[in-house]
Amino acid sequence: IFPSIVTGITLKDIQRDFSIVDSTGLNQTLNNLERLVLANQRYDSIWSFYNKTNLFFYLQPADIDDTVCASLFLQDKFPGVTDNKSIFSYLGKRNGMYHTWIVPRLRNILSSAGRAHNAWYRPHPLKMIQFFKSTPASYSDADLVVQANILLYLGDCESTASVKQVIEEYILTGNDQLVDKWYHRHLYFLMLIAKCAAQNIQFSAECINQIKNQIHNAWSPQKLIYGADILDSAFAMTALSYLNVSVQKEAITTLKDSQQEDGSWGNHILFYAGPQCRSKAMYFGWTSESMTTAFCVEALLRSRASSSSRLNHT
Repeated sequence: IFPSIVTGITLKDIQRDFSIVDSTGLNQTLNNLERLVLANQRYDSIWSFYNKTNLFFYLQPADIDDTVCASLFLQDKFPGVTDNKSIFSYLGKRNGMYHTWIVPRLRNILSSAGRAHNAWYRPHPLKMIQFFKSTPASYSDADLVVQANILLYLGDCESTASVKQVIEEYILTGNDQLVDKWYHRHLYFLMLIAKCAAQNIQFSAECINQIKNQIHNAWSPQKLIYGADILDSAFAMTALSYLNVSVQKEAITTLKDSQQEDGSWGNHILFYAGPQCRSKAMYFGWTSESMTTAFCVEALLRSRASSSSRLNHT
């Protein structure tokens, strides 16, 4: 269900910020996605990666990444989903980052609220062991892109102070390769942080400048794109637009010309998940033409709007 959630978030961002693309078809698409997401809750306002028609729905525990992204998607029309914010007091943190998996934890046995959470979110113990043994997932997972999604959901508050600190420290080290188990696209991570900044989540000027520099360093004058492929370039363009920074004109042209005859931008893997293959280093990459297309449309709209805004200002 997660690709549908991510696509829905992007389409709502487009609908909210660009009234020119509002249409009956887009409204119906979003209504269908909302019904799909609501119908596939693991618990009340808590989600996992798979939908209820998939056998893995009953194997994989609920997780905070699917939960916060589904809540971001639904909260404008279904504000009741935000009642799940109480779950953060139960999750616990590792090195300042929230744990990914919503599973019983020993740290909660001393409080009545913690024991209630443990009782409510208990997966079948044998299935939980099987899940962690058959996938790259770990009981103590805490990854950077997941933290960026949490920051988008909770905003600037006491609960996210350590999360924001970890993110800033990572960006300021100058790393251009994302150390993340699920998302292997550094430019996607930077786009999410730029989106946080555009939503008035405060980062240091040094951190914002480092984000800009890392995106500019990803420019390929040979391919006329940012990063490794069209999807990377779309993320970079959207990030720069959020930060009100000029996008390479050639990047806009390349992205526009990459559209296929059926209107899509093809399949490009965004994240990895699922059972491991015969080699422990291999597991499934997830992609969707609809998801890629939504990101590319957003990148084109934001880049052109940002360029027009700067031109009018000048």
